[in-house]
Amino acid sequence: MVEEPDPVKDAWVSKFVDFYRARGVKHRSSSWVLNGKSVSAHDIYHEMKKRGGFEEVIRQRTMPEVSVALGFSKNAFMFRSLTQRIKVIYQKNIFSWECWDMRGQVVSEKEVLSANFNSSAMIQQARLGTGGAPKPVAFGASPAPHAGPPPAMPAGAPPGPPPG
Repeated sequence: MVEEPDPVKDAWVSKFVDFYRARGVKHRSSSWVLNGKSVSAHDIYHEMKKRGGFEEVIRQRTMPEVSVALGFSKNAFMFRSLTQRIKVIYQKNIFSWECWDMRGQVVSEKEVLSANFNSSAMIQQARLGTGGAPKPVAFGASPAPHAGPPPAMPAGAPPGPPPG
């Protein structure tokens, strides 16, 4: 069964990939196969965003809810391992995007990788801009985090976050 093209999802994935390319990250996967099911960065990100983002999901311990919302059965063998894998995929591949999209902060790949996937360390770095990370950025005069592209994006890049 072939999934129908979704222009909104395709536009989001394009912006997601362009965001990382503009920051010098050569390859960024936008989908993974988990337990034989394809899961996209778009779907994982939006399920996390519905629950307040990575920080809130970790604080409220709702990663299992994210896994179920992505279509995995809570009764499935190795559910805990699957949930942990989704968390690691998010931290490694999507967290920097969330920092920019939801908070207007730029977190370098080095900070994400040096945090050893310690959620609280990554959250603290993103919130305070510590560990050499750039300080939170307010783009333009507007308090909204997306009055323009992140500092590393070229001028011709699509501005702002994806719709929705």
